[in-house]
Amino acid sequence: SSKKLKWDNNLLKTYSNSILIITIAITFYSTPINPLIARLFEIYNVVLNKTFTNYDQVEIQNRLWQKNDFVQLAIPNIGVWVGRNHRPGSSGNGTLKFMILGSSTMANLAPLIQDECGPKAKEISQVTFPCICRYQPCFKACEPVFPTQSWHCTKQFGEYLEAVRDEKPDYLLMGGRFMSMGDPLAENITNIDFDPFLAVARDQLEEYMKHVSKKIILLHAFPRPVIEEVEKLAQHFREKMTPEEIDASLSLFKLIVDSFEKGYNIAKQRYDILLKECGAKCDYIDYTKIFHNPKTNTVRYFNDIGLSYFTSGLHLTPIALEIARPDIKELCNKL
Repeated sequence: SSKKLKWDNNLLKTYSNSILIITIAITFYSTPINPLIARLFEIYNVVLNKTFTNYDQVEIQNRLWQKNDFVQLAIPNIGVWVGRNHRPGSSGNGTLKFMILGSSTMANLAPLIQDECGPKAKEISQVTFPCICRYQPCFKACEPVFPTQSWHCTKQFGEYLEAVRDEKPDYLLMGGRFMSMGDPLAENITNIDFDPFLAVARDQLEEYMKHVSKKIILLHAFPRPVIEEVEKLAQHFREKMTPEEIDASLSLFKLIVDSFEKGYNIAKQRYDILLKECGAKCDYIDYTKIFHNPKTNTVRYFNDIGLSYFTSGLHLTPIALEIARPDIKELCNKL
């Protein structure tokens, strides 16, 4: 039977067995006035059950996802996503306890995890917290493996561990965007084994392991989207930039994906070490694999007409969640 993710956005429905099917009719023409190539298209997106014929429609859809971003994080029948909750709707036929833990990034993934891991679960608890900032915009989400250097994260760091101790899940799925885990090594440290950030993360992961009977699944570090440019995606396409040209900008200046040197490389290195040391007790979710584009060997955070895979809140959009679904399903099948 088909499972559904229900979105407040009335224009779309996503289905668990959906695959993204795109049919493209492109006509190329040029005029003496404007030598740039103009593209006419008619693209049907199965996930959205919608046909796009111009970039204004693409921009409206992207903006609609921004508008509804945090509304979509709410747990069904509860109406909130912040704090400690139990997700309703589990079949009751499973035998395993699952816990979803972290920032709003994990609240974003939670419906997908419930869809695919739900048949094995007798209960799914969720412990997710927002970023809390004194000033806007806010990008200081709290990481579950390190007390992110923001004024509110020390308290949440303890609450994460307390929740795991209380629930004692069989499987713990946790993560968030890298923040402090992407901070550079101190100037006096030449060997990452002596990195204090890594030392704290090791200790915290070991504490979690004491209360998790089977396995911990980490969301691996992933390159940051540049939100200001993600919001301009339709405009870039309207100005005749191709997806390949946007990808090529990765080697020149960072357009949609931020510079790997701004935290991603060191965060990835730290997470790689944590996962290696954890061994068979850990697994991971990898956005760089899910959104990898083999033609250009880059991560791509948008589709062929400029529909975004990320919101301005740095959450996956509905079409991106469906792209991620096969990987989450494969992960759940292994548990």
